[in-house]
Amino acid sequence: MPALPTLLVVGAIPPKSSSVRGGQITACGAVMQPPFTRRFMVRVIDTTQRSNPPPPLLARAFFAARRTCTFLRQLLIHRPNGVLLFADVGMSFVEKGCMSVLARVARTPSVLFLRGGELIEAFDRSWMQRRLMKVLLTRADRFLCQGPTWQAFAVNKLGYPTDRAPIIPNWTATEDLLRIGRARRPEIEPAIPRVVFIGWLEREKGIEELLAAVKTLRAEGLSFTVSLIGDGKGRPWIESFVQDHALRDCVHLAGWQTPEQIRAHLAAHDIFALPSWAEGMPNSLIEAMSAGLACICTRVGVVSDFLVDGEHALLIAHQQPQDLVAAMQTLIRNPDLRRKLGRSGFTRAEDVFSADRGVEQFAALVEAVVCRPSVSQ
Repeated sequence: MPALPTLLVVGAIPPKSSSVRGGQITACGAVMQPPFTRRFMVRVIDTTQRSNPPPPLLARAFFAARRTCTFLRQLLIHRPNGVLLFADVGMSFVEKGCMSVLARVARTPSVLFLRGGELIEAFDRSWMQRRLMKVLLTRADRFLCQGPTWQAFAVNKLGYPTDRAPIIPNWTATEDLLRIGRARRPEIEPAIPRVVFIGWLEREKGIEELLAAVKTLRAEGLSFTVSLIGDGKGRPWIESFVQDHALRDCVHLAGWQTPEQIRAHLAAHDIFALPSWAEGMPNSLIEAMSAGLACICTRVGVVSDFLVDGEHALLIAHQQPQDLVAAMQTLIRNPDLRRKLGRSGFTRAEDVFSADRGVEQFAALVEAVVCRPSVSQ
């Protein structure tokens, strides 16, 4: 039996014992499962952020430089058949971009997958960012795109041919989540609607707008609860806000939860809210849709590429508190709309974001690049 090709994967893949959470970890973890482990011998360089808030810039630069040296050593000594690079905003895209340049110099095929929607905005906003991206992000054999918006960016701004910038939708609609959606009985609803947020407790996730909306809606006499699943540097502010505005009976801080606990929370809630300022295609949104929740999300990243406002979810502008108040008020008061959005969101997640189908497509694309000579030489 021929040996499997070696794939060097650089991304957020911490050890199983790690308590670190995040969307990148969920996405990157797919390469440690079939079908990747059936197609490749996977070697990993873990780039998981060490803390939240992140370490100082100099510390992050040091860790990135050390990982880049490890990457170069892997290229020169172990000679992998190909490289898969998961990148995000900030230092992450600089680090992975440098690695793609090194892979090209070493004549090793590379696949680059960027997942932070803010990069597209940064390209148009700053000439320095534009120049840096054109140097670092144009050397890969394939530039994978989460949706049409990313593909247009890769083709029109970075100069990739369309066939080298394929669309690979997010793949976090796992079967265990879809089972929750299939089993949901929307006709059996609680008297008090239950809202859930999942993510880092940060200003950029819209957590302040969410708490302000809760305060406004409670003042209007609406009955509902909100569970915040996650942690971050915004937690002290949240605790003070909840205390100062007498919201302890309404707002519950659950902290980070295990995947099993998150599934239980999704099964027990009715509405999902993510008023984030910037995203790619949020894992937590897809997970909530898979579980059959009625979802509220901002029009960020590639969300509008896949979801239609009022059909699959309620889509709102970011940093517009009045829009969030209106959307939450609508869903809290309208159980029929909750049921409609829950059903259509579930169908969309199953049809577009299925983990089984998405990871298989992703693995086949990577294999096609890795198992032939690089086309970028």
